[in-house]
Formats: sequence, C-alpha cells, structure tokens
Amino acid sequence: MNYVGLPFISNFLNDSKVFSRINIVSKIKKNSGQIPDYDIVKTCIALIRLGKTNFDDVEQYRKDKYFKKALKLKTVPSSPTIRQRLETYGQAMCSVLRKISLEIVKAYFVNETIEVNGVKYIVIESDVTPFDNSYTKKEGLARTYKNFFGYAPMMSYVGVMGF
Repeated sequence: MNYVGLPFISNFLNDSKVFSRINIVSKIKKNSGQIPDYDIVKTCIALIRLGKTNFDDVEQYRKDKYFKKALKLKTVPSSPTIRQRLETYGQAMCSVLRKISLEIVKAYFVNETIEVNGVKYIVIESDVTPFDNSYTKKEGLARTYKNFFGYAPMMSYVGVMGF
C-alpha cells in the first residue's frame, strides 16, 4: 500500500482542535452507534491525500490495519456510507471543511512559498499534457493542439518543489 503523506495528514486530522470544529457542526457524533461524521471526514481527506479521488477507493483500505490505526478509526467506512453521508452535509460543515483545507495547505506548504512585495504566495503551475491515443480505440478522443488524437488533461504542480 502507498501511505505517502498519511502520517502528516493523520497527525493534523487527529488534533483535538480539528475534531472540536467538525464535531460542533456534526449531526452524527462519536458515541451514536454509527460511524461519526468526524471519521467520514478524516477518511475522505486521507484518501485525497493518498491520491484516491473515487468513493470506491476506500474499499482497498477497509481492512488495512495501518490506515485504521493512523487515522484512529474504529471502523473504516464503506464507499456507500461515505457517499450517503457527504450528501447530508450542509453549509456549516462545508464552511468548516474549507477552513480546515486552507490550514492543511498552509501547514504542508509552509516552506513552499515565494515572496513578492512582502506578500507570500504558493506557486501553482498549470498546463495541459496531451496524451497521444491515436492508435487506440478509446472513446471521446479529440484532436489535441499537438495535432494528434488523444486527451489533454490539466496538470498542476504546487509549491517551489513542484508537488
């Protein structure tokens, strides 16, 4: 399994200040008999940090002892549980998660800034990266600016080191 970044993010997410902010707006609390909202949020953020963006990606971690222990979860939620629970979150939860997201970026990229006129910025470089699929039978291909058939996904590199 790939655990790159999991220790950092689990340390951040297991902080009592993060817990209390999520718990204030949470509908399902820790001792409710259900998987608490806090564990759903921690699982989703950890998955994103591991480069997993599909709800079903959680399934490969459901029986993973390290993932469970690092995030201090009683149970790793299933993909249907995550999907259903996220659909119930209102504006208050979204607002808290946006603030936490900004804090994660600030903490992770603390040494990845450049300074312009006394203001610190995080560098984000973005560009399309055409993939040549001319000799495949993939659907949805289009002519790229490089004059072949394929896809041109947008790639971004963040920070001075290019994460």
